[in-house]
Amino acid sequence: MEALRDIARSGRTVIATLHQPRSDIFHLGDGYIILVKQGNVVFSGPREQMIPHFASLGHVCPPLYNPSDYVMDIVSVDVRGRRQLSTTTARIDTLIQAWRQRVKKAVEAFGETPAAANGLELVSEKEEKHPTRHGIEAGEGGETTPFYIAVPILLERSWRNMWRQPDLFWTRLQQAPILAICVRTYSVISQVQLRANIIQQVLRVLP
Repeated sequence: MEALRDIARSGRTVIATLHQPRSDIFHLGDGYIILVKQGNVVFSGPREQMIPHFASLGHVCPPLYNPSDYVMDIVSVDVRGRRQLSTTTARIDTLIQAWRQRVKKAVEAFGETPAAANGLELVSEKEEKHPTRHGIEAGEGGETTPFYIAVPILLERSWRNMWRQPDLFWTRLQQAPILAICVRTYSVISQVQLRANIIQQVLRVLP
C-alpha cells in the first residue's frame, strides 16, 4: 500500500480494491468509493470526509474503532433472519438515497452539466424499471446466474489468476500428485505392517 501511495504521489492515478483493510492501511488512502449491492454508491470522496458523512446520517463510528470495519458493518446485508434482513436493507436504502441527494445538491450548486444530469436521469430510470434487491428474503429464491454461464467465467478467472502467478500455478499443479503419492505410500506401509502382524500372530498360534 505504501508503494501504491508513492506511485500516486508521483502524479499517477492509482485505483485499488480493498476488502476490510486494517486501520493503518486505511489511513494510507487518499480517497474512497464505498459500494453496496448492485453497485450503488453510498460514499465517494476524500478519506477525511467519509466518517463525518456517515456520522451526519446517524452512524457514528465508536472511538478507537477501525473505520473500515465500521463502514463494512453498516453497508452489509444481514441475511441471518427476516428481521435483520429488513433492517439492514432499509438502512442501505437510506444511505443510497442520502448520497444521491448530496450529489444532486452538489450538481445544482456548481452548475448542472449535461453528463451529470444524464447520469442522474439514467439511474432514476433504471431503478424504476428494475428495482434493486439487496438480499434474499426468507423462503424466496433470488436471481442467480445460470450454471452454464457462471462455470466458464469462474474457470477462466481461476485460470488467469494462476497463470499470472507462475510459482503458485506450478505449486498447485504438483500438489495433487505429490499428495497422492504420499497417501499411497502410507497406505502400502500400513498394509505391510498389518500383514506382518498377522503373520506373527499366526506363527505364535502354530505349535
